[in-house]
Amino acid sequence: MPVKWQVGFLTGRKTNKNMRHWTTKLQGKSFYGSHMPILSIIMELTEGPVLEMGMGIYSTPLLDIMCHESKRPLVSYESDPVWFRENRGWESDYHKVNFVKNYDQADIENTQWSVVLIDNEPSMRRITDAKRLARHANFVLMHDSEPESNKFFKYTRIYPLFKYRFDYTRCRPNTTVLSNFVNLKTFFKNWPTRLKIK
Repeated sequence: MPVKWQVGFLTGRKTNKNMRHWTTKLQGKSFYGSHMPILSIIMELTEGPVLEMGMGIYSTPLLDIMCHESKRPLVSYESDPVWFRENRGWESDYHKVNFVKNYDQADIENTQWSVVLIDNEPSMRRITDAKRLARHANFVLMHDSEPESNKFFKYTRIYPLFKYRFDYTRCRPNTTVLSNFVNLKTFFKNWPTRLKIK
């Protein structure tokens, strides 16, 4: 789900040198889905249970479609009641949609997840969930990871908890992939060199 500090980007007004802005409102909405290319590739190349922390107009349909045919287990958590009501229709035999008042209530540490997308609110909650999942997920995708957004999300605090890091920078906001189990440099070896592995 989009975070509140991003709402200003839809107005087209440039509020400071680090803010994103586009020519049209449609372009302004597109940044919510900037994680879709890398998320699609990782989903295509993996098997096993998938976790979505924070539902979205781009990520939830994409994950549901990619899990549908094989009935790949997919679990989504959302803490915003309005956003949850709008998305609970995705619930199915393979897709569990859960409302939590606080993400501490999310049962995420009793499964070894294949893929995890962390894109929830409040913004500082994301690093808490990444810490919880560091030893429970093969791939953890963190949306909004461009350096100038670190002041909102503080991702640099959790990067040392992971052995491997891959920064997907072709789309903004950026998405960072983290893992303690998969050598991302090997995993993405056929990708262009401008995609940074750390």
